[in-house]
Amino acid sequence: MDRVKQAGRWLLNLLAILIIGAGVYTVGRFLWGGIVLIAGSAHIDFGALFRATGDFLVHDTAAIWFSALATLAVWYATRNLVRVTNVQFANLGPLLMADLRLDVPVDVVSQSAYTWAAEDLGHTALRPYVDGAAVSYVYLAVGNRKTEPSTVAADVTVTVALYFGSANGQAPHPHTIRRSYRVEVLEPARYAFGPILNVGTLDAYLAVIEKVSYSDLSGRIRNAGWGRAVISKRPGMAPIYGDKIFKPRKGEFSDGHQ
Repeated sequence: MDRVKQAGRWLLNLLAILIIGAGVYTVGRFLWGGIVLIAGSAHIDFGALFRATGDFLVHDTAAIWFSALATLAVWYATRNLVRVTNVQFANLGPLLMADLRLDVPVDVVSQSAYTWAAEDLGHTALRPYVDGAAVSYVYLAVGNRKTEPSTVAADVTVTVALYFGSANGQAPHPHTIRRSYRVEVLEPARYAFGPILNVGTLDAYLAVIEKVSYSDLSGRIRNAGWGRAVISKRPGMAPIYGDKIFKPRKGEFSDGHQ
């Protein structure tokens, strides 16, 4: 269905370009003829120029010119109207905040289970730090900051990466683990919470939220958001938190649903 819509828009744009091109070609020929006439004359015959202009305006080619101009004006106005409407609808959509943290907030009612324990033990570089050690979770909180009933977020996916293993405990790290945290529906003014990484006895690592992806009620794919998305831990030092803005995809606030 999306391909059919895209093909329809492409054909309409092509038709508009052809009509506009025909008009520009016609006007260009008329103007070039006038330039040649003026350049080849010792003096300008305004009477002849006026008659030539009148002949052009009553000729059939003038209709193509005016049609091209009218089509261009309608296309431009329609495009701007659609863009403004899309921006208004996008501003009424959800907006997510994603945070990494090392503790559980006191107001957490429930949290998701940690489902990657087997994957941790199967990772050759991480296993020595988690096998038989007490868990040390990095938690992810994903909240919908909008409050209007129509700002439900769907198909929420947050991608988190853990970098670790450098000899001096500082970036760049040689090992990377990526996890995706998914929520089917995130209602307005609600948030989901749960462990996303187990750093075990790691004394140095870098945890980063790399990407946020979700959709609004119209199906528009969105990536915009913000949050405390970085935790940097160096040997023998307390963790350092960093904020991050998740940039919207190109056209997120101006195009239609995907």
